[in-house]
Amino acid sequence: MDISSASVYLATNDYPLDETSKTGINPIWGDYGANKYLCEQELMKEYNQSKFPYTIVRPFYIYGPGNNLDRETYIFKRLLNNSPIIIPGKGENVIQFGHIDDLVETLIRISGNSESFGQIYNVGDGSSISLEGWVKMCAQIIGVEPTIVLVDAKETGYLSREWFPFRDVSLYGSTEKLLNDFSANQKYSLFEGLKQTFTHLLKEELIDSYTMSNVEKDILERRGYSINVR
Repeated sequence: MDISSASVYLATNDYPLDETSKTGINPIWGDYGANKYLCEQELMKEYNQSKFPYTIVRPFYIYGPGNNLDRETYIFKRLLNNSPIIIPGKGENVIQFGHIDDLVETLIRISGNSESFGQIYNVGDGSSISLEGWVKMCAQIIGVEPTIVLVDAKETGYLSREWFPFRDVSLYGSTEKLLNDFSANQKYSLFEGLKQTFTHLLKEELIDSYTMSNVEKDILERRGYSINVR
């Protein structure tokens, strides 16, 4: 079983991505995406030569309790502190999520199943949402009105990943193949999954405070915002 990534897909305007969409080394994702792609190629080669029983899964953005990436925490902290949230790409880029529990259940379901050998599966909750929509959904869960600042990332002089949890690109796809082959329905909708994640973060006191980055301060100050957060 190879846990790959949707970062192996090449840049395209043809969405949603499916398992037949073109893959390769996409510079947007750096070494992470390149190594995922190269690993896939090696497994496919071994399968063609010796029928090595690989199964490749390509998750989209994974979230949920225990996430070691500052994504849900990034947004919830700023919402709780009533701080502006700067979104790149005018907030229009579309992404897709999958809850960690659903990913684990999917892996258990297909692992070692001969019907999955030599197959590739996208994994996610099957929905998609804009970056701005994601921030607004997080705000709805908390019950606050977000202060959203939409910017053209190129005009800031910074890469979007220097101040925001996601790159300034869309990334979403179809999970129909997984559903058709294994009836692998996802337990969590994005709203319910984020709600569960927020409850966990509160309980574990993981979103009590934060420090605004210098990049955020610079972007906001150049747009006339008064910065009072430490």
